[in-house]
Amino acid sequence: RIIFNKIGFSDSVMKKLIRTLVVVRNIIAHHGRLVYRNIPYFDILPTDNKSLYSLFVYEDETNFSKRLFNVLLIIAYMTQKISNSQEWNVELESILLAATDKQRHLAGCPKDWQARLKKLSAC
Repeated sequence: RIIFNKIGFSDSVMKKLIRTLVVVRNIIAHHGRLVYRNIPYFDILPTDNKSLYSLFVYEDETNFSKRLFNVLLIIAYMTQKISNSQEWNVELESILLAATDKQRHLAGCPKDWQARLKKLSAC
């Protein structure tokens, strides 16, 4: 609960996000690819922080994208809140810059993905 409070997400949101992050971790640990798929169990976005919420990518007016980019935004936000550092965000940006346009598209990155990462620091 102390960590949940520091991040600023409600308990119910954090519990669902942790389940999603565990699945993401397991896919990575078993050499699976996240770029080409929707993220399993990713069925909720944190709405507690309106500026963070505005950075997420949506498939249409009512459904958010379950691709990797939204999960990366959440992880970046959480690490920034826990460590008071932008180090992970900088590393993420360099990884995404090294990716091809096709890879970024498959991961769900919008055309303005760099601007969204930069705005994350203000959240």
